[in-house]
Amino acid sequence: MKKIVNVLIILILLFSFSICFADLVPVRKVLDIKPGLNGTVNPEARVDFFDDSREVKITYTADKGYVVGRILLDDKEVTPNSVSKDGGTKKEVTIKASDITHGIHTIIAEYTINPIYLSTVTVRADDNLIVETNISDYEVSEGTTKYHVKAFDTFDITVKAKDGYRIESCTADGVELLTTGNYTREITRRYTSLVDDISFNCISVKTDFDNLKVVGTITVSIGQHGSFFISALDSLPSNSHESKFEFKEGSNKNIKVGFTGNTGFVPSQIMVDGEPAKPEGLAISQDGGTICIYEFLEVVGDHTISCEFKKGGMYTPTRKKITISTDSFGSTTPTGVNEVTEGDDFTVRFAAKEGFVLDQIFVDGNETNYTSLSKDGGTQGTLTLKDISKDHLISITFKRSSISPTNAPLTTPSSTKWPTPTPNLSNKHTVIIQSDTNGFVTPSGNIEVGDGGEVSVAFVGKTGYVLNQIRLDGVLVNYTSLSKDGGTRGTYVLENVKKNHTIVVTFKQQATVTDQPIPTYLPTYLASDWAKAEMQKADNEKLIPNRLITSDLRSPVSRVEFASICMSLYDRIHGNSDFPNLINPFTDTNDVDAIKAYYLGVTKGVSENEFNPESRITREQMSTMLDRLITILGLNYTLKVNLTFADANNVSDWAKDGVARMALLGLIQGVGDNTFLPQGEATREQALAISLRTVEKFLK
Repeated sequence: MKKIVNVLIILILLFSFSICFADLVPVRKVLDIKPGLNGTVNPEARVDFFDDSREVKITYTADKGYVVGRILLDDKEVTPNSVSKDGGTKKEVTIKASDITHGIHTIIAEYTINPIYLSTVTVRADDNLIVETNISDYEVSEGTTKYHVKAFDTFDITVKAKDGYRIESCTADGVELLTTGNYTREITRRYTSLVDDISFNCISVKTDFDNLKVVGTITVSIGQHGSFFISALDSLPSNSHESKFEFKEGSNKNIKVGFTGNTGFVPSQIMVDGEPAKPEGLAISQDGGTICIYEFLEVVGDHTISCEFKKGGMYTPTRKKITISTDSFGSTTPTGVNEVTEGDDFTVRFAAKEGFVLDQIFVDGNETNYTSLSKDGGTQGTLTLKDISKDHLISITFKRSSISPTNAPLTTPSSTKWPTPTPNLSNKHTVIIQSDTNGFVTPSGNIEVGDGGEVSVAFVGKTGYVLNQIRLDGVLVNYTSLSKDGGTRGTYVLENVKKNHTIVVTFKQQATVTDQPIPTYLPTYLASDWAKAEMQKADNEKLIPNRLITSDLRSPVSRVEFASICMSLYDRIHGNSDFPNLINPFTDTNDVDAIKAYYLGVTKGVSENEFNPESRITREQMSTMLDRLITILGLNYTLKVNLTFADANNVSDWAKDGVARMALLGLIQGVGDNTFLPQGEATREQALAISLRTVEKFLK
């Protein structure tokens, strides 16, 4: 018995040890292979790596009209082994067990519109028919026209019979488009987001159509929130509120008038000749009645048909997102992301802070010609979007008011309450990416980015369009890294994401390229060896004021020179430093940049009415002024941080926060041995270098 008890004790102890040490057993390496949207992957599986010698080859294949973009392993891009030569519709990668750690990992692909993909629309029509399309890229051979359509573009085709003829038959991929028994003179079709090939075959027949007798008319009337079409005319839906159609003998049979509700609406009441339409004459679509069709078996005499639309049906109106962003010089009500029921109106109220007025309003990246401002110069107002049918982005910015009392001194910066930004303490941030209808961006919509991460936005313009603007939170980005084909495509990377952002990419029609020579002159600067490359970049960014173009940049920078550098930086980021009706508070200078810098609050002067323009500034003074400018521009969202320089105790108390923030952002650096030398004189090239770093930090 004692032996049995001992055996049981041993078994219990072994079981306990197995539970206690279960967590010490390493987790397997698992790779979850996913295809991503708009493509496939082989294999699509979850692969277990039981030993570090195993590897798996993965092939991503894009759907029609797409190419494979980035391949991401746990959000990190993987370099492919091979890329197909047809624009990258296939990419192959190899993942080895040694490439990943223990645990579950995901690999997935992103896809972008294929800029070289063309679908072919083949049209065969006899000599008595006229074919019109919206596509200019085509070739003609032996009576057949082949149109080349870019991926996901819209293709419109209209076939018209010449005088004395009608269309006897017109098929698209073998399907007849005409209504039997009608003397059709014209047919129109629209194909959106085209990626497939289509073949049209149209035949005419001689007919004395013009001499046929008119036997009846139909007058169609519609209310708001819908459109109509008439099958016998093979016409596109019409948004006209009232239209009249004539029918001749031989073309007046089986005439169908259809009514289509806009998103969230259905036809509510159809009236024929002033009476409610008979149920047996109606055909209602099965998707909640968004389409109702009434058929006239024969049109003889004059008829009227009308339709109103209402919300409802099986369709449940969706909630659309209205995202509102603004700068720190004003406020909006509401703000942030708001949900609105589809079909409703949406109103946003805005109000500028003291000393500021409305600057610009952008809706979906397009500037709004907004004129309904309050009587006090635009300090407040409202903007209303009618009949919401999609998500919208509203960006509202403010500028300093140009209204100043005639002989009143400027408000001193000490009395100006600049807003203190509130940091976003979330681990993730939302980047909203949008474009207009003349191009595409990938990714698009709402993208979550980890704190300190980056987002890469690939863009491509439609045929005939190139990049127009990239705006980050409503501010124009000086984006110059374009593809060699004139900017039809490229990639914009937003690095070190610390807050929510909105990126709006717009496109414009491609200008005619001329053979004008590109200027090759670049000024030569008197600068230290370490600074020459940065000075050239600063010149390219238009950060060097005219007063310093021919100067020795190694020399100490004066207060008035640094004021000019600050205003050049302000112009580069904000876009405009034209402040009308400025009053000069100083008696020792009339320099415009010095007055503007004082007006903004970058500098306070050395006394109430003295600027001391030629005195030199120290490194801690330069850091403090730059910190003020970045705060004014709404770029610095860093809380108070500690100084880590060895000579931190030598930094003046009033300058410590500014020096610490500029060092943390990497805009100003030490002078060696972890020392800052706060009372040392700042040089022109040092000031221009930190100005350049500011642009590269916040705009690149």
